[in-house]
Amino acid sequence: MGKLKDNTISGFLPAAQNFAVHYPGYPSSKHRAIESLGGTQSILKVRGLQSNKLELRFRPADPYSHPTYGELRPCSCLLLKICHSKCDTNEGIMKVENVPGEDEVNLDFEMVARVPEAYHFEGMVDYQHVVAVHADATWRKKGNWAEMHEPRLGKGNNAVDVDKEDTMILVPPLFSIKDVPENLV
Repeated sequence: MGKLKDNTISGFLPAAQNFAVHYPGYPSSKHRAIESLGGTQSILKVRGLQSNKLELRFRPADPYSHPTYGELRPCSCLLLKICHSKCDTNEGIMKVENVPGEDEVNLDFEMVARVPEAYHFEGMVDYQHVVAVHADATWRKKGNWAEMHEPRLGKGNNAVDVDKEDTMILVPPLFSIKDVPENLV
């Protein structure tokens, strides 16, 4: 463990090496992120082949979900484990003179591994309308209130007859064959 002093850190470079994935989103859990990358077996297979592309599917169960590919690039990063220093007093209560000021930070860090390579996702990902699982139940709850307060579109108004169905205009399942836009001119 090292200490942060005068905005500088010092320590020994670890021998262990890892790789990083710059995930283009905010997954709900680590399990979900790994699943969208094809699972641990798929990631290990790609790493073993030293392939340049890592496939990412935001909805793995959807056959119409268009994948995007991450490109392996060299980088010079470190994986750090950072934590706050513990108090040194007997009962765990810091004395007034020992409380760090706003500018002082008591952090301990450990260099866990070097990160010489990282996968970067820069391609376009398609956006598709996905019908919610509970859309029918939501419509039933909202249906009675909407009929009282909104004018009904129907056969008498020469408008579109909805007939209690969701009218949707769906985009094609695949927007582009290419993931990264190119200058064609």
